[in-house]
Amino acid sequence: MTGAFASGGTAEFDGRGHFTLTATSSFNGAVSGPPTYTGTYSVNSDCSYTSQATNGATFRAAIVNHGRELLLLQTNNGAAIVGTARKRGPAGEEDDDDWAPQACTLTGTYGFLADGSAGVSALPGAPFGPLVGVGIVTAHPNGTFMMIAQRSVNGTIDPEPLPLTGSYARTGECSFRLTFDVGFHFDASVVNRKETIFIETDPGTAVIVRAKRL
Repeated sequence: MTGAFASGGTAEFDGRGHFTLTATSSFNGAVSGPPTYTGTYSVNSDCSYTSQATNGATFRAAIVNHGRELLLLQTNNGAAIVGTARKRGPAGEEDDDDWAPQACTLTGTYGFLADGSAGVSALPGAPFGPLVGVGIVTAHPNGTFMMIAQRSVNGTIDPEPLPLTGSYARTGECSFRLTFDVGFHFDASVVNRKETIFIETDPGTAVIVRAKRL
């Protein structure tokens, strides 16, 4: 079985070869999660990385950006999946002052890119196909947000940028859930003061959104 895949979540590494992963995933528009998996990993002298989760998924990665980022390939036969993992914490040397997970917040204004696949839940009447988008979103301290976005779904461009509103709530130390007034839903993971990653959790979608503060 083949199809579009998207996944987003958090992983914790204990420094002794064990990890815990909590992620929401969408395969060909069927959303699951967020389940929690455990597994083992090893780091090699050339900064390569291998791991295996208890669900059977295996990975190889390159460790880059002074240990702050993994460039990942799933190595199970039949899979063609790559991704990135970013270390939660300061965005760079200019932000290395006392950042802590409990300081995680969505409040602020971001530019974002959306990439993935979607069908009828994103654009009524459209077949399941590629979806990309760009826009600006502002998350207010009162738990609401305002977004201006323009998308292409299967090559059909929104005639005008869409104004979208909704609300958000904290679901974990650095995790949030967004509910759009029009019915879309996203889970968010705050990476650092400047970057947040979102995954759409609506059936019929496999969409990742990468947002950076203005």
